[in-house]
Amino acid sequence: RDIKPANIFTCRVGPDVDFVKVLDFGLVKQMDRADAGIVTADGLATGTPAYMAPESALGHPSVDHRADIYAVGCVAYWLLTGKRPFAAPSDLGVMQAILAAEPRPPRELNPTVPEALDELVLRLLHKDAARRPQSGHEVADVLAPALAVRRTIVGPFVRDALLGART
Repeated sequence: RDIKPANIFTCRVGPDVDFVKVLDFGLVKQMDRADAGIVTADGLATGTPAYMAPESALGHPSVDHRADIYAVGCVAYWLLTGKRPFAAPSDLGVMQAILAAEPRPPRELNPTVPEALDELVLRLLHKDAARRPQSGHEVADVLAPALAVRRTIVGPFVRDALLGART
């Protein structure tokens, strides 16, 4: 539950093969540190507010992999638009926006975003976890045809964005 741009890394294997790794799995649902006198119970919202799913922001005890799918939507939104889907001056304001506001469609901010990708990102950001894609495979099935033509354009852009390369 900590998918965000800072935890996504691109790796190169050979001259033409890049892949992505998600690193830093430091957050956990429950920590039991009775030896230190610290017990964190269900209901504690943990994560980075800008990438936190609504159910996480509410501290629901039944948060599952669909919170990560939501966070992938936040990262995709940022990659496509250069902006976060929800912004506010404070973390509390961001969490309130996540719970109450709807994100602008990415195509409104970047008209070059393909319609299928725009729709996918909005589904990834749905407030109801049951209405989001239910697996990474479902996301990949939509992404494959939407990005196949753009691989030579998008791949280097994403690599440069994540690596902070200067152009």
